Amino acid sequence: MAQYFTVYCKQDIDEHLGAIHSSAELSYNWIKQHSGSPMELLRAIKFDAVGFHPLAGHALNLIEQVNQTATYIVALEGARLLFDLHPGEPGYVIAPGAYMSHPLDIMSINEGQVGAETFAAVDPRNNNKLKKDLVKLSTRTEGSRYVFFSSPRYPETKRRIELETNGIHVWSIATSLSVR
Repeated sequence: MAQYFTVYCKQDIDEHLGAIHSSAELSYNWIKQHSGSPMELLRAIKFDAVGFHPLAGHALNLIEQVNQTATYIVALEGARLLFDLHPGEPGYVIAPGAYMSHPLDIMSINEGQVGAETFAAVDPRNNNKLKKDLVKLSTRTEGSRYVFFSSPRYPETKRRIELETNGIHVWSIATSLSVR
């Protein structure tokens, strides 16, 4: 499966989330069965290909699985919200992550209509991530621009007007990783 894909409806989002949860379950089962020392476990989590790509399913280290899982979930949940906010849009290209070949993490199929950046972090201000995404989007010409983030410090799906600049809407997204 390509690391970018198109969703045409909320059911597509649910199917991708199902695949992500299946990959998480495989890693969870591996951790439960691990019989080495605590340091061996940490080494394996960091350096060994004991995890799984959240969507494609190929092996990778567990730290990378955690990071990619969080990234994909917030992008998918952001797209779910976009279907509500822009009911006339027929779908969205989802391409989260630093290594994608698309200009934005979420782009409407109707070019130039909707664009969004997405991320997951303990705090959206960490590493100036929110600020960097707002600066990036400020140069874009999409009619509607968004930043969606997932953070345990903002545990509900809610528009964060206090974080907005340049007409870019900022939303915190409640995900299975950010809410206890």
